[in-house]
Amino acid sequence: MIAGHGGYHGAVNILLIKRWLREEGPRLIGARLRRARQLDPRSLVLELDSDYGEQLLLLSMLEEFPVIGRIDSPELAGERVDDGNFVKALNFHLQGYRIVSIAQDGYDRSIRFTLKSKDVYGEESTKELRQELAGRSANAFLISERGMLVSIFKKLRYDPQRSRNISTGQPLPDPPPLGKFVASDDGLGGLADELAQIAESEGVGGQRAIERLFTHRVACADNRTWLEIEKLLPVDHSLESLLGFITELQRGELTGRLFGLAEPGDANSVALELWQRARGKRGLSKPRASQKQEQAQRLLDNLREQYTQSLRADEFELIALELLRVSGELEDPVQAAAHLQEWQDDHPELAGQITIGKSVYDNAQELVHWCQRLRRAQARLQERIGRAEAELAEALQQPAKRPAAKKAVKSTLESSSGKLEKHGIKYLRYLSSDGLDILCGLSDTSNDGLIRIYGNARHMWFHVRDWPGSHVIVLSNGRELPWTTLEEAAIIAGWHSKGRHELELDISYLPMSQLSRPKNARPGQVLKKTESVVSIRPDRYLGMREQLMRWEKD
Repeated sequence: MIAGHGGYHGAVNILLIKRWLREEGPRLIGARLRRARQLDPRSLVLELDSDYGEQLLLLSMLEEFPVIGRIDSPELAGERVDDGNFVKALNFHLQGYRIVSIAQDGYDRSIRFTLKSKDVYGEESTKELRQELAGRSANAFLISERGMLVSIFKKLRYDPQRSRNISTGQPLPDPPPLGKFVASDDGLGGLADELAQIAESEGVGGQRAIERLFTHRVACADNRTWLEIEKLLPVDHSLESLLGFITELQRGELTGRLFGLAEPGDANSVALELWQRARGKRGLSKPRASQKQEQAQRLLDNLREQYTQSLRADEFELIALELLRVSGELEDPVQAAAHLQEWQDDHPELAGQITIGKSVYDNAQELVHWCQRLRRAQARLQERIGRAEAELAEALQQPAKRPAAKKAVKSTLESSSGKLEKHGIKYLRYLSSDGLDILCGLSDTSNDGLIRIYGNARHMWFHVRDWPGSHVIVLSNGRELPWTTLEEAAIIAGWHSKGRHELELDISYLPMSQLSRPKNARPGQVLKKTESVVSIRPDRYLGMREQLMRWEKD
């Protein structure tokens, strides 16, 4: 998990935000906002309908730990409160809008949701929802198509001393400059200046200066993550190696090891745990023993690999000197690139130390310096390997928590399958995301057969309005249908109709007890006593067909 669990509070780390967006962002693109709900004075949930089913997106502006996360159920957040003005504004302005993009620029803790919708005349409207996760300044903003602020989640008092005064009816000012070291922008010279400034202002150097650098000056690092960053630092503390490490850190290549994220989705779990702890709901759970073991094993394997390389430092240096010797003969860039490519193929163990875009001389010089650093690091690597072995032994003593076995879905079709077989009724069978059977007729005769068998039961019936189509039945046994299953059944009914190529269709649904078969009616003809209607896009069937675990009955 995160370094120093006991003392971790404050703003969410930017690396965790970036990892969360990579893991969860694609699931949100195309999702439609059904409604927004307020959970507490500082948190709200967006109920979204998407190709992945219903999604609950948490936006929390809690000062102790503002967060964005996907929750499995509203119960996780506790009892909700009355909707505030901001949530009412979201429901008024954004209901029915779809998320078309999610952006997080640079290293600002600001996430921009762009949402679009078309009216009945085909005119497209674009609005923006922005969430800023900057500790006590955390807030959310609804922005109109003209770029003006419509509503603000947290009330702000006007203060002429503030560098960023925000008010509705005006454009949202940009966040203040980051003011921290970014490896890709500031480079080696900027890093040297940062360390020199720390040494001059605080009178510290060496390891202490590096700690101050990562806790106060490097973007994406702070004093809450320093304990984990220290374990991952390169053995050589030269400017070149530190710059390379910071570059990896800010690219997100170390986020998994830094936060103990062993599997996809872990970023969401960590964010929610820290958020709940900040709300005082429950203590932060300890990381799984298996996850600790994996992290300790990866660290030990990495250190052992570095130590093995350090033992071959003399051998590698001879190879580097040979490359340096021939560098004077390869001044043409094309010829040099071809030689370096061939050299990498001949020396795969050193291929990662070569940059094709640089000259042969520069590559050879860097390779020589790398070999020298390896030789000097042998003693320290041995010491770190000993500590890593002790950490792994400690982790192995803790029993791994086995994941709970998934419950088998028991189909409600089993009790009536014999009747369907006996009468030779043909149908399509689906399993909804909530584990309920969905049956779809294939002809007027099979529609009529399904009505005859299930007409007296407490199931839900679906049919497209104003078009011929199949009868669709959800075997719900009188239970209230989850929204995901209701929408999936409606999409199935829309696709298996003559209107499947329409952009949007209205689908009727009602309990089967509200259906009747007229006397001497044609097969499949019914009368509806009452109905509810939902609008769907029938083409969504193509994206969710495999997800619904489709079966065919002959």
